[in-house]
Amino acid sequence: MPTDYDPNNPVGAGPYRLKRFVPGQRALFTRFENYFKPNQPYADELEIIEFKDQVSRVAALRAGQIDIASAIQAEHSALIKADPRLQLVASPTTSFSGFNLNTAKAPFQDERVRQAFRLLADRQELVGRGLNGFGRIANDLYSPQDPTYNHAIAQRPYDLEQARSLLRQAGATDLRLELTTTANEVNAALVFAQQAKKAGIEIKVTPVDGSVFNGPQKEQWLMSPCSTPARGFLATGLHNDAPLAIYNRSNFRDERFSQLFTQALGQPDLALRRELVHEAQTIQHQRGGLLIWGFTDVLDAASQKVGGLHGEQTTFASWRFDSLWLNHA
Repeated sequence: MPTDYDPNNPVGAGPYRLKRFVPGQRALFTRFENYFKPNQPYADELEIIEFKDQVSRVAALRAGQIDIASAIQAEHSALIKADPRLQLVASPTTSFSGFNLNTAKAPFQDERVRQAFRLLADRQELVGRGLNGFGRIANDLYSPQDPTYNHAIAQRPYDLEQARSLLRQAGATDLRLELTTTANEVNAALVFAQQAKKAGIEIKVTPVDGSVFNGPQKEQWLMSPCSTPARGFLATGLHNDAPLAIYNRSNFRDERFSQLFTQALGQPDLALRRELVHEAQTIQHQRGGLLIWGFTDVLDAASQKVGGLHGEQTTFASWRFDSLWLNHA
């Protein structure tokens, strides 16, 4: 950090300059007259207000206390769409949703059980009910936007009979498991628990506080939800299941995969790195510990008075502050 940095008067190149900041509460910004885009930004002031939970934020939007609520939860979408004063903007992303299958514990130490769980997942139903339809199905692999992604791997189908067969082969019939989740992920967890019943599996869904979920035992949960914002393959792996991953909740350890991933990290040539990643993803798809069932849309809600808000293929549609305006008519 520069020795002359002043947190009360930061220097930047954005469309607004900081006027007042109250940590944990709000920040007020004023229009930067020398912004590099002609005649932008359009608004004179911008205020960012912090809310402790999604419910109070949506309530503030409906009450007219705020103009935009960024990244709302899918279960609030019907409420927003039913209000003629509001607009809902969906931005398709490659942020994924899924479940960690802890390969360090029974029954997920057995590759056949992991395969069975992936086959019994009705991904379209999970997207429809878990995300209220705001997303698309995934194939147990992350980062499809990465130029090294292996598109030749066929989409894993929903195959309940094959799942049952694999469970019988593994001697894992009549399973009783616990899926530990957070409040934000509980809907998809309940949907999957219902799907698993068709294969004779009883899943107890246990919601816990975020501080507990991400606490010291975060890699000990037998099953848990996984979700990561859109990143490239290598960066996403370092957050999930790669060697030295920050959160390897699936405890996936595979010698060949680790070799390939490490080599890919040090390979600057795209074509050569693609070969390494293709083999690594084949291993993930066959015997990995992630059940990635969908890619989520980011949902932004706003007053109909807000102009310039459009869906885009990023997670930042409602953060284009230089392009937004407020119609007071």
